[in-house]
Amino acid sequence: MSAASASPLPYQLIATDLDGTLLRTDHTISERTRATLKRATAAGALHIVVTGRAVGWTRHILDDSATRASPCAARAGRSTTRASTGC
Repeated sequence: MSAASASPLPYQLIATDLDGTLLRTDHTISERTRATLKRATAAGALHIVVTGRAVGWTRHILDDSATRASPCAARAGRSTTRASTGC
């Protein structure tokens, strides 16, 4: 990979679980985590959510500004969706 095409990050993908990882105990995403995800995605990383939950149980989280454009693997990877479209 040439220096011109190299990502400013050492990685191109950030995959997070929800419960106990991305979400706090009150089931919200902290401002610090939001800012970190925003910086990482602005630098070229793709953020995906991987969870054991069904997509319907994650919609309010996926619709959140921190994860809106992220694909999602749900139900322990048995289904995938793009959070922005639900497809």
